[in-house]
Amino acid sequence: MSTTDAGMESVAEPQQEHTAEDAARLQTSFNVLAQVENQLRFADSKAGFIATLHAFLIGPLAGNASGVRQVVGSFDDGAKILLAFCTLTYCVLFLVTLSIVAMTVLPRTKRRRRPASKAFFGRIAHEYGDDPERFIAELGDMNDKHWLSEIGQYILDVSTIATVKHRLVRLATIMTIPTVGFWLLMVVVLFCAGRF
Repeated sequence: MSTTDAGMESVAEPQQEHTAEDAARLQTSFNVLAQVENQLRFADSKAGFIATLHAFLIGPLAGNASGVRQVVGSFDDGAKILLAFCTLTYCVLFLVTLSIVAMTVLPRTKRRRRPASKAFFGRIAHEYGDDPERFIAELGDMNDKHWLSEIGQYILDVSTIATVKHRLVRLATIMTIPTVGFWLLMVVVLFCAGRF
């Protein structure tokens, strides 16, 4: 082996190590992204559970509206006022809670003067939807460093969305407590007011 070949090997070796390091960082970024996306799904599943709980609560009352109306007709004025207060409070809390649940599942990103990552499906569809060849060509030109930058941006955007979703679902959970309380009070009034 000549000294020129040895010199070329020593120059090529650090470059390969650097590429291997970039590939390892990129794989780590994908692992972090997978964990953050799991948090998105977790927040959405909690929001779905809260919505299901509220549907379960309102279903029997809505399904028996005619029977409830007959029972309420036998109430005295004080019981009707108490029932109206409980029902109105429950309805307001129900609507507020479900509005928060709806906001939880809505996607949201606010980027300050920077485009979305090329890994974001919205950007892919908007920017490259009519020109898939350009997207494929740009992907072919990207190396691990480029992908590391794009995935890093995407992790930040998804983390922001996950944080907002978890904050909203926590608020919806807190709002569910008084909502269920007023639902129970309304049911107690319906069952007991006509008997006193």
